[in-house]
Amino acid sequence: MTLSDFASKLHEIIYNDQQLDLEELLQNSDYPTVFKALTEQDRHGNSTFHLAAVLGHASCLSQLFKFYLERDLDQVQVNVSNTTVNSTETPENSLNSTQTSTFTATTPQQKYVSLLGQLYQTCLRLSNKNQWSPFEEAIARGHRPTISIFIRLVNLFQVVVALESSENLKKVTKGKILQKHDFQLRMKFDVRSWIPFVTKFLPKDEIVLSHKDGCFRLDFHIMPGDGESGSMLWKTGEYSAIFNKAQGQKYAVALDHGKRTGEWIISEHDAQNKRKKPVKNQGAKALDTLFSRKSEIETWLTTCSENPEVPLFLTHMLHIDNAEIGRQINMFMAKPVSRPGLSTHNVKFVPLKKSFGIMGTGKVSTFGEYEARNFDLAGLEIVVRSRNEHLSEEDRARHNKFKMLNNEFKNPNKGKAVSQPQVKGPDAFFDDDLPSPSTVSTDLQKEEDFKTKLDDMDKMMNHCMNEHRPDIMPNKGYTKPDYQTYLSMAPPIPMQLGNGREICSKVKRHPVKGKVSLCDQFPIAKESLLSMITAAAPRFRHFKRLEEFLKITMPPGFPVNLDFPIYATISAQLVVLDLKLWKNGAESTLSEADFKVPDNYVMMSHPDI
Repeated sequence: MTLSDFASKLHEIIYNDQQLDLEELLQNSDYPTVFKALTEQDRHGNSTFHLAAVLGHASCLSQLFKFYLERDLDQVQVNVSNTTVNSTETPENSLNSTQTSTFTATTPQQKYVSLLGQLYQTCLRLSNKNQWSPFEEAIARGHRPTISIFIRLVNLFQVVVALESSENLKKVTKGKILQKHDFQLRMKFDVRSWIPFVTKFLPKDEIVLSHKDGCFRLDFHIMPGDGESGSMLWKTGEYSAIFNKAQGQKYAVALDHGKRTGEWIISEHDAQNKRKKPVKNQGAKALDTLFSRKSEIETWLTTCSENPEVPLFLTHMLHIDNAEIGRQINMFMAKPVSRPGLSTHNVKFVPLKKSFGIMGTGKVSTFGEYEARNFDLAGLEIVVRSRNEHLSEEDRARHNKFKMLNNEFKNPNKGKAVSQPQVKGPDAFFDDDLPSPSTVSTDLQKEEDFKTKLDDMDKMMNHCMNEHRPDIMPNKGYTKPDYQTYLSMAPPIPMQLGNGREICSKVKRHPVKGKVSLCDQFPIAKESLLSMITAAAPRFRHFKRLEEFLKITMPPGFPVNLDFPIYATISAQLVVLDLKLWKNGAESTLSEADFKVPDNYVMMSHPDI
């Protein structure tokens, strides 16, 4: 890639860590020229953010952040959500990095959120020719103040994502997706694995989507086990997400029927708060707060110190302090840099064929009174990129033990005959090896042993978070090449430029399968289901991958059966079980009370807002 003259000068200043020259250049140059140069990439695919991260130049990175956020908000006309950036990013990341929202930034508050989103995408999605983002390069460099700046941005943007979910729910009332008739759609949501013992710990659920007079309700019974040891543990109960837009009321809530509690997502119930005017929704309030205190936010975000003073309002909003940021830095530095991704770039919908001699017709399935066409999703891959040159010998030994625990319950008959060989690589301590299905029954495995292993993993992760890791110093005798030598080096560069360590990375690709059955005559619009899933995804993260698959461009029809991968060894299935539809003036069995918060429930604001 060829840099412009200005970008070349900017890159060289950052490469040489000339902080005063950088400050003078940024102050004396017009904003559009500098803004464009910030993301220009050299022959190695490195942008200005990459160079500051790779070399551990926290002061330069701080100045880049400050300049980026000084952009005139009148120039920000892009979508709020997940803005696409130009990059050398590979297809496997396209699912996460190129999705955009149809919600366009119009107010100054929304434009500022959009600007934060652009900076987030640049730092976490813009890839160099080695396929690493600036944040991932900072972790591999092992410079704590540099990593701290990125982590502050990540934590701040997580709040932005929570606020955007409110806007997702608002779109339910504005689009042409509302049904004309009352209905109740019952679906099965089944998470499973080809590893029998793992399947025992994966959830199965029945989801019900109801609609009456423009109000929606989504009922489900599982949630990821927040705060519980083991990432595969789930909480079971009775949960609902309700969007109510009846006359005189407009609100959205998430309810836990077991605890009789709820959280406001959009706004409070007018009747319960006994106010004549609708209450301004919590998301808008938080956006106003962010915008009114943006100078404090930017000071905190761009300070090149590892432990800047956290404004009090941010402590309450983000639930984070310097101690927590330090623990997150420790965690990132204690494990391999890993980028899992689902490649949908080459996905194709292949109709299943049922042959009659030399003739063939598309195979169909029956779901109740409806017929659906069946498709295989060809071309899906789970791709995992990993690197680990920043790990100490102690961290490598610990991570190797962690991987052994992780693989032990997946392949309990280790050392005996298996149906196909394990995937192997030169770096045995990576944790992303994909186990092969065992031919031996796992009946002898005990649930207690499995939970003990999960507890051991949890203790190891807690130890990693609480053990301080110092900055990685350059190798003895290592001298960083000058800028011209760096530009003349043939890509890919085999060493970490900041400390001289040899880059140790690998890529694993695992083909996965998916299936979908699409019904053209189904009376429910796919967008109705997608809107509620999209609204619920930020709150209930097990819906996130389902949302991603529903957003894939499909042939026409409602997906009455959707089988899709979550991880290499785990997949999920969503199947329509039953549909009740009331039309032509028929009286539905759904009542207005089904879409209201019961009087005896304790309501609160969402902790993210």
